[in-house]
Amino acid sequence: MGRFISKRATTKVFWTIPLDCVNYLGTVLVLPDGDRATLVCTVSSPATLVSQKGDALPGSLPSSDSFVSGMELTVTKDGVPVTVITEGGYINVAFPVPAEKKDARYAILYWDPTGGNGTGAWVELPP
Repeated sequence: MGRFISKRATTKVFWTIPLDCVNYLGTVLVLPDGDRATLVCTVSSPATLVSQKGDALPGSLPSSDSFVSGMELTVTKDGVPVTVITEGGYINVAFPVPAEKKDARYAILYWDPTGGNGTGAWVELPP
């Protein structure tokens, strides 16, 4: 089994870290609330993960959805944000689900700044 490196934030502010695909298979970034993103190699650019509050979202959620938890993950290459992972790696995100809400239906949405005719739109990821 391969090794992953794990970085846990101790505050709501997270730091940018280089990703190591030489010594590890990927990097797990964990926020204080348990939200996490796993960047699987060959994603090897620096990454930043921060908590996202419902009142600071880039756009209104669809009326059928309500905010539970959010994070903003930024991967950069040569200082420029990467919008598509083309290196053969991938990203896996996870959120803790409260025991009293374990039977609820959840969806993961991401903000596509080019959607909605260029004004931005939420896109639901397939299950």
